[in-house]
Amino acid sequence: MNQRQSHFRLSLKALLVLVMAVALLLGFVVWTTPRDEDAARAKALREAGLDVDLEIRNVYGLPWSKEGRIVRATHTLRPFPRTRRNGLSVPNPLVFDELQHCQFLEEIALSDSEIQSDDVLPLLRLPYLRHIALIDTAVDDRFLQALDGNPILTLDLRHTFVTGVGLSHLRGSPHLRSLWVRGPGVTGDCFQDLATCPKLAYLWIGGTNLTGEDLHHLAAAPSLKELHLVDGQVQPEDLAFLSQTSIRFLTVPCKPSQLPVDTLMQSSIISVSVIWHQPLDAEDDAVIAELQRQVGVDIVGPRDTF
Repeated sequence: MNQRQSHFRLSLKALLVLVMAVALLLGFVVWTTPRDEDAARAKALREAGLDVDLEIRNVYGLPWSKEGRIVRATHTLRPFPRTRRNGLSVPNPLVFDELQHCQFLEEIALSDSEIQSDDVLPLLRLPYLRHIALIDTAVDDRFLQALDGNPILTLDLRHTFVTGVGLSHLRGSPHLRSLWVRGPGVTGDCFQDLATCPKLAYLWIGGTNLTGEDLHHLAAAPSLKELHLVDGQVQPEDLAFLSQTSIRFLTVPCKPSQLPVDTLMQSSIISVSVIWHQPLDAEDDAVIAELQRQVGVDIVGPRDTF
């Protein structure tokens, strides 16, 4: 009898150990299995009309620990999702609600004339967001003010309500590498602030109030390699600062014959795009031919500058 009881106890202990082992294994599998919430968000955003890139990543290095992470959300090739509010058609708030919960989002590109700064400000809290394009939106200087200290690498604010005053908030930005900005409020006094960004390598800028007098501030930009000025009228003397920079690609709005040949030859420039929509005359052709001995020259129409 005692022997039977002993065997029973051993069997019970073995069963308990087995149950505990199975429970621990199941717990481990559950704990290491991602909930994959981004997959559901990606479906909702796609149904709303956005293009979403969902990357599959292995979280713990285990066969079952894979999850989808939204890293890019754009809609540049189609109209922005809209809904009706108080009888009016407005950008769909569902899109912004879903995006601000995409914790792995790295890049967004949104465009709608009624997207406001308040719509996109919550997205700046996303820890991995580095690339932002808000072209043709109603985003204003409040958005730039909120960027203070944010590690954004590339920023595209063409055709927005951003002004030169707002761009001053980018002063000394330690991470910014590429900037596109164009609007009626963009002024040349922002060059002094942008020149303090240590990693800014690409600057594409346009505005009705840009003047060549402010360009000399860019001589202090330590990393600038591409400068694209798409508005205003640049005079030959305005480009004298180029000999003090390492800029290699240049776009300027001026008559080709007004290009300062000596300055360009003595600078680091290897390619010049000239925005000019009038027929070229003999003087223009002569300057272009002289420059092309050392520098690539391209004539660009205003419609090609966006």
